[in-house]
Amino acid sequence: MAAAKRCHGGAVQDVGPLRIRLSARAALFLSLCGVSAYCTTLFVVRYWRTDVVRFGFLPWNLFLAWVPFICALVIGALSERRHSWPLTVPLGVVWLLFLPNAPYLLTDLVHLGPVREAPFWFDVLLLASFAVNGLLLGFAALAMVQQVVVRRFGSRWGWALAFGALGLCGYGIYLGRFLRWNSWDALDSPGMLVRQVSTLTDPLSQPTAVVVSLLFGSLLMLCYLVTLTTARVLDER
Repeated sequence: MAAAKRCHGGAVQDVGPLRIRLSARAALFLSLCGVSAYCTTLFVVRYWRTDVVRFGFLPWNLFLAWVPFICALVIGALSERRHSWPLTVPLGVVWLLFLPNAPYLLTDLVHLGPVREAPFWFDVLLLASFAVNGLLLGFAALAMVQQVVVRRFGSRWGWALAFGALGLCGYGIYLGRFLRWNSWDALDSPGMLVRQVSTLTDPLSQPTAVVVSLLFGSLLMLCYLVTLTTARVLDER
C-alpha cells in the first residue's frame, strides 16, 4: 500500500487508497444535498397525493445520518490546523456515536408492505432512496475521517479505524432496531448503555446481537471496500 503523502502546494492530497481534492468536499456536500432533496421530495409527494403521513420517521432518521457527515467535514477542516486536538477528539466521539444512524436507514425497509393509499413500487423507491442516502452519507463521513487518521498516523491506523467503526455500526444497528436505543441515549444514560454493551462478554447469551452485528458489519465493510476500490479505479484512469 502506498505511503501517505501530502502536497501542500497543490490541490490533491494522496493518502494511500484515498485521494481527495480539497474542492471535492464542496462537490460531495452538494451531491449529498441533491440526494437528500430527492428523498425528501418523494416523501412530500407521497403525503401530498395521499394525505397520509406514513414513514414519518424517515426525515428524522435522515437528519441523524447527516450529523456524522457534518462532524467529518469539521474534523477534516480542523486537521489542517495545529493544536486542534482539544476540539477534534470530542467531535470525533460525537462522529462515532452518530455514525450508525447512517446505515441504520437500511433497516427502515422492514416497514415496507402493500398499503391502499400508495402504489407499492413508490414505497419501495421511497424507502430504498433513503437507505441509499444513508449509506452514502455514512461512507462519505467515514472516508473523510479515515483520511485524517491516515495523514496523521498512517494507513494501518486508518484502516483499523474504518473496520472498527463499521463493526460498531453493525452493533449500533442491533441496538437501534432491536432494543430501540438511539445515539442520544449514550449521552442521557451512558451507564445503561455500558451495561448493555458489557453483555457481549458472553456472546452465547446474546446470539441475536452477535449474528445481527456480524452480518450488518460485514455487509458494510464489503460495500465500503467496493466503494473505495471503485473510486481508486476511476482515479487511475
